[in-house]
Amino acid sequence: MQIYDPLRFLPGRIHTLFHRRSGIFYCILSSPAFIAVNKNLLTEILKDNKVDPSTIEHCLEINQIFRSISDDNFLPGSEKKPFIFIFRYHRLVARATKTPFISRSLSLICSRKIVISPAFYAKQLRLLANALIKYENLRIILATDEDQPAIPSVDCWNKQNAWILQMDENGFRYCEDPGIICWIWPGNWNHRAYKMLSPRKT
Repeated sequence: MQIYDPLRFLPGRIHTLFHRRSGIFYCILSSPAFIAVNKNLLTEILKDNKVDPSTIEHCLEINQIFRSISDDNFLPGSEKKPFIFIFRYHRLVARATKTPFISRSLSLICSRKIVISPAFYAKQLRLLANALIKYENLRIILATDEDQPAIPSVDCWNKQNAWILQMDENGFRYCEDPGIICWIWPGNWNHRAYKMLSPRKT
């Protein structure tokens, strides 16, 4: 049985998959995933990389689906379940100085290398900081390589015990197997091992 299915980005299909069931949402990443950033910022990045209009349109469709996941947690009248980013601290910092920084999510979808300039990277970090101040249910955790228990080495998005989406250099994989999801679900970790960031508590 194939536990993880390769996920092709067909907007209708992933919209249905991602909106199955409510719950705490986790994003475990080395840096912000630029397929899920502000629409205007994404457009700037793609144009700066001279991406053709049809590919830009496709990326914006996928971007809208990713962003609609977060809308479920932040829009007025929504459940406002916790939305938690877990970043690998050392890699997050390294990407601020590494040149060039290649966006894995955008490169996979565009089928070519997409470079994120330091200015675009800084802009996204500022947007994240502003969102952290604005939304009570948004949290950011910085995990180091020395922390125990260690976080998964693969970038992933996880809605509690409902589903998980993984991303590596080979593409995206989607899983709904309860045994696998419960095993790696961050809710089973000891969060005290990580440094919590919240402007409201400093």
